Amino acid sequence: MRGQAVARRVRRGIFRSPGNGKRFKLFRMMPTNVWTVALAALVTALATGLGAIPFCFVKSFSRWWLGISNAVATGLFRGRSHGLLWEGFR
Repeated sequence: MRGQAVARRVRRGIFRSPGNGKRFKLFRMMPTNVWTVALAALVTALATGLGAIPFCFVKSFSRWWLGISNAVATGLFRGRSHGLLWEGFR
């Protein structure tokens, strides 16, 4: 029975503070509307375009820079995947 209660609290994002025992909400939902989504899409498109700029100035990259770039991209993708999984399970 206790496990089910914990699972319900995790899904709702409600926890108790270890210090004083008061309840607090872990996740806060941002109000969304059409303009918020449009702004997020615009920022994403601009960031994608900025990511292509280095290829305009450099003909080829050394293997070391390719390795660094792949490591950074992998870290970002893994971090975001973890975030998406966390949102999906709560």
